[in-house]
Amino acid sequence: MNTIEYAKVLERYPSVWSWVQHFRDNFPQVSPLTYWVAGGAVRNAFEGHQQPQKDVDFYCRSPEHAERLGFLLARQGWNPSFSSQYSETFTHEKISYKVQIVNHTYPSIEECLAHMDWTVAQCAYAEDRFYFGDWTLQDLDSKKLRVNRLQPPGNLIPRLVKYVQYGYSPDQDTMSEISHSIQSSQISYTRRYRY
Repeated sequence: MNTIEYAKVLERYPSVWSWVQHFRDNFPQVSPLTYWVAGGAVRNAFEGHQQPQKDVDFYCRSPEHAERLGFLLARQGWNPSFSSQYSETFTHEKISYKVQIVNHTYPSIEECLAHMDWTVAQCAYAEDRFYFGDWTLQDLDSKKLRVNRLQPPGNLIPRLVKYVQYGYSPDQDTMSEISHSIQSSQISYTRRYRY
């Protein structure tokens, strides 16, 4: 994993400044010791967006940190709107995207990023630092879709389609990994349910 300070990121990606300013104006201070933002919202900054496009996923080190974050979000005008086994969702009357506090906790940002499905999703932000997987920046620049950790086929295909719609292209190795994963799951499914 790579950690890059905000000033260094700005040298290479000047558009990130607007995203960070928007983030600072609308969210509590994030810390790698308690909670951080990771995934698509951070990727948006490196795609030239001035703010998250769909949602912001916060990840926490413990349930207590998640509870504290929910309290801090509420103080900044974010209202709880939906709860599921996966996350707590918040909305804001003046902001079009939603915020989710992911229920699964991770001991560190590194562990969190290791569980992301695609390398282009392996990005996080906390305390004016950006965190990336080994291939993340290269794949963001080239719009390459590379597997970091395969998801079950039921989740894999919709996520693949979503990233292709965002303009990312899987290479031959990625397609081979996906194909093998699907074939393996069909074999185990067939074996389990043979008549």
